[in-house]
Amino acid sequence: LALRYGARTQESNSSNQASLFGESSKENYSEPVLPKVEEYSILEECNMEKEMVGIFINRHPMDTFKVEYHAITNASLMELENINELVKVKPNLVVAGIVVKVDNLMTKTGKNYSKFILQDYSGQYTFFAFGKTFDLLRLILYQNHFIVLRCRIERPQWQKEGGREWDLNIISGEKMEEVKDRYIKGISMNFDVKEISNGILENLESIFNKFEGKLPVNITMSDKEKRHQFELYSSENKVNVCQELLDELRRSDIDYQIMLKN
Repeated sequence: LALRYGARTQESNSSNQASLFGESSKENYSEPVLPKVEEYSILEECNMEKEMVGIFINRHPMDTFKVEYHAITNASLMELENINELVKVKPNLVVAGIVVKVDNLMTKTGKNYSKFILQDYSGQYTFFAFGKTFDLLRLILYQNHFIVLRCRIERPQWQKEGGREWDLNIISGEKMEEVKDRYIKGISMNFDVKEISNGILENLESIFNKFEGKLPVNITMSDKEKRHQFELYSSENKVNVCQELLDELRRSDIDYQIMLKN
């Protein structure tokens, strides 16, 4: 549409001549009105970008659930490559990512199992789901789905001489879109009493209005010299805990933590 408009305008300009009576013969074309279309989702945008250039440049698919990812996980997929060291500090793990590939297979004894590749910001890791774990995950294991896995590093059930020392076992799994409602209960902001000013309070009020939502805000006030600390609970101001809110808090240099349900 835009190219056709440009070509017609150029053609008109090239053939523009004065008529016998001194009038212009130039035709006027109205600018085309582009149709309104839905914006691409982050995942669609990233997939097209990777298809064209081979890598993610501007965004990562995990940005779809960036808040949930950083709030709930305690390990990256890259860390799973060295579970012999990881077990010393994190025997119980929560990882998350987008399923980039799923193969539903069958063992020699005719039992179903899945081999799937999960990807997060750090990289990819290949998981296997057998038996009860397969039954547990089969309803959420689809390509381009975002999932959370709770895992435990344990000794192999049948230890073989010269075999692996540790196994990574999947305990449970769930959809990423369920994380916010299920686990995030609000946001806490921290201030030093000496830093509080009218400017900060006005900025906070502006942020609360801009990101109005359903989750409560807790404010912790600290006096480092007197070693006093107290908390304020806002019954009126509730926010939508989203990435845009967190970016705004960082730009305002406000210290915060996402509060999780027990």
